[in-house]
Amino acid sequence: MKPKVYLRDSNGILQGVRKKTEELDFVQDPRDADILVLWQDVRGEMLELVRISRAYFKKPVIIVQHGRQATRDYQAPENFKFISDKFCCWGQDDYDRMVELGYGDKTVMTGCPYLNRLKPKEVHVDRNIVFTPVTTMHEEPMNLIAYWELKKIELSHSQDMLRKHYDRLVKDWAPSIFVPDGYGSTIPYHDIDTNFRLIAKLTPLHDKSLYLGSINFSQPGHATHIDNCVKLLSQTDVVVGLE
Repeated sequence: MKPKVYLRDSNGILQGVRKKTEELDFVQDPRDADILVLWQDVRGEMLELVRISRAYFKKPVIIVQHGRQATRDYQAPENFKFISDKFCCWGQDDYDRMVELGYGDKTVMTGCPYLNRLKPKEVHVDRNIVFTPVTTMHEEPMNLIAYWELKKIELSHSQDMLRKHYDRLVKDWAPSIFVPDGYGSTIPYHDIDTNFRLIAKLTPLHDKSLYLGSINFSQPGHATHIDNCVKLLSQTDVVVGLE
């Protein structure tokens, strides 16, 4: 008999598990399941489901890490308690964090479910640097400190290119204070130097007005979110994130 599994997904992390229909029997009601596989146990509906399962269903609960640094939910400033039976983490840093927090005996390093969805790097002339800020319930000051350090590098590169190609750029833009017909073809400063283009990878929890220049914006949980991220990575040369 196949194990009966109640599964709740986010960001498509459990799509691979859901395809294992020959090995697992997926049920719609957690009361009918042998085991619950969820994406978090710290907020909202998922937190209540785990609490109910522990109190009444007595079914084992496995949490699968749903995003980069999701293990930070269990440390300051959030300090949520891990109340499930097992936590499947992506890598060594997350595993070490769970051990430090006292959950090492409940944590298993299984790898990131997205790895088999990555695509080969696309050929492109630009050198794209993608900044991935920390996502919490508000805009973290450290996000902006790190972003603006990168922004200063980008602006410095653009300034050097403007000085180096000043005459050509003025000719190409053909600016006129009397007949500003050329405004539509103005080249943004962050496109002047294709050797360093900073792109901020943002979600609705980030303040777009504070990230000037190129932005890649998507909604986690949306049907196209993962595909958009995979596409961006295929054209990315460097990813800068906060740990």
